[in-house]
Amino acid sequence: MAWFFERNRVLVNYTNPVLIYGRHVARSLGILGPLARVYRRVFAATYENSFDSEMMDTIGKGDKIWDVGANIGFYTTKFAEAVGAGGKVVAFEPAQSTVALLKKNCSGNPNIIYETVALSDSSTDRWFRDSKIEGDPCNGLTDVESPNAIKISVRSGDDMVADEGYPFPNAIKIDVEGFEVEVINGLKQRVLPDRRLSRLFVEVHFHELNKRGMRNAPQDIARTLESFGFVVRWADPSHIIARR
Repeated sequence: MAWFFERNRVLVNYTNPVLIYGRHVARSLGILGPLARVYRRVFAATYENSFDSEMMDTIGKGDKIWDVGANIGFYTTKFAEAVGAGGKVVAFEPAQSTVALLKKNCSGNPNIIYETVALSDSSTDRWFRDSKIEGDPCNGLTDVESPNAIKISVRSGDDMVADEGYPFPNAIKIDVEGFEVEVINGLKQRVLPDRRLSRLFVEVHFHELNKRGMRNAPQDIARTLESFGFVVRWADPSHIIARR
């Protein structure tokens, strides 16, 4: 187990295979939730609190931020205020049932660009799980057709920046319900090698990845980011902060 000490806190490398397996076993036994609550109590941590505060501390005036999986705009509005009039926020949200609410919640922020597409590793069509419930956080790409799945167009981040006039990100936040690997793979050719991108903030959905047969994906994500010069650490058991 790899332990790190920073800011008087004990931080864990959650890509450790033993921890990944233990997490899987705990979920199978139905004790993962209670263990998570104990963790938060012991470390005085509310869900996403550390991730939220550390991420926002890195955002400055003039930054260009991609909010991948913007949902109803909780972070989109924060980003828009933080980057100011000289910055840009690109909000990616493909769920039609959510986009209207996203735009409503973010109204009054002229520095936001709305993209009604999902990011992935290629520009094609994919199935998208859409419950038709506004702001449902479980909406997302899916590998199979299902009763509530619709076909949508997806783009790779590399293809998005092929247009020289498109806002190139200084930071990217990714929350895509188990398709983190595809989003990151779609950045490998143009976006990740470019030093203008200095920060990534990734919510890693262990359970969704495991359901897709990708138990080792958290390790793969960390290794990919490290291969492009990012220093990767975990803000909590579900969130990566990568900087260079």
